[in-house]
Amino acid sequence: MKLKLVNSLYFVVCLFALLLATSASAFADGGGPLLLIANAYIFTLGQIWIIGIESILINRYLENHTYKKALAITVTINFVSTILGAIALPLMFAVITGYLSSSLENVDKNLSDYIFAFGTWIAGDNSPKVELAKMMTIVGFLITYFLTVWIEYKVLIKYLNKSNVSIPKNLLSFTFKLNGVS
Repeated sequence: MKLKLVNSLYFVVCLFALLLATSASAFADGGGPLLLIANAYIFTLGQIWIIGIESILINRYLENHTYKKALAITVTINFVSTILGAIALPLMFAVITGYLSSSLENVDKNLSDYIFAFGTWIAGDNSPKVELAKMMTIVGFLITYFLTVWIEYKVLIKYLNKSNVSIPKNLLSFTFKLNGVS
């Protein structure tokens, strides 16, 4: 069984290396909603660091829990908060603002440009309000940070209630510190 797993892992690593070595065309004039792109990038690539640090801190915070259990809790709360707070909300915001902007383009181009930027959309070198899009990305990132903290807090409460563990009074404060560190 172990040899089969090693062979499978070796195959996956070789396939991944082959894909990385393959040349492809790339154009730098693409576009999209900055908030969604940034959140997807940060929250998916950062998960190793986030889960590692948070599982250590949760293990220290919750009494009578093993590290394995703390790791499982951390993976669960981060998966839920990433999907709902860091991906779904910016995606929904991008779809709504993109639709509104394209709908109003023929009616009022200036208003359409503002809505486009408000939705953190950029379109390569043709973006009319790039600075507003950047500013709204920062504002949106702060909003998604607080939203993901609140989601993790609620999921952690559900877990503690399910496990018949008393909920510490400073759990929300701990959750903010936990996410601030990671």
